[in-house]
Amino acid sequence: MRLGMYQQPALKMELRQSYAATIFPAVDCWLDRHPEIVPKNADKYRHRVDCWYAEVVGGEWKKRCFAFYRGNDEPLQKVLTTKKIVLCQDYLLLACKIASVSAEDKLTLSMKDLRLILHIMKQCPI
Repeated sequence: MRLGMYQQPALKMELRQSYAATIFPAVDCWLDRHPEIVPKNADKYRHRVDCWYAEVVGGEWKKRCFAFYRGNDEPLQKVLTTKKIVLCQDYLLLACKIASVSAEDKLTLSMKDLRLILHIMKQCPI
């Protein structure tokens, strides 16, 4: 009797839901047109809009994003009111535009710097 080992390739597909992308379509569309602005730790997130939301708004919302990934929290669309979603989308678009101008001018802008600029310009809606 002979024993042998073999490898069989397998493809595993997994549906991974986004925390914020579906409720901020304008942000997603804007990022499609500006692929040059990618936050430093974007690889930690399932979707680029999740990254922008969590990093720009920060605090509790960043923690909730990762809790959602672990299955311990609801998606953002079930947490925010329609009015807050609209306000947040405007806020995120402003953040993306500031980051884009910064990139065009070859300036390095951290998320902390970006949050400070946004705070000075306009209060976060949540």
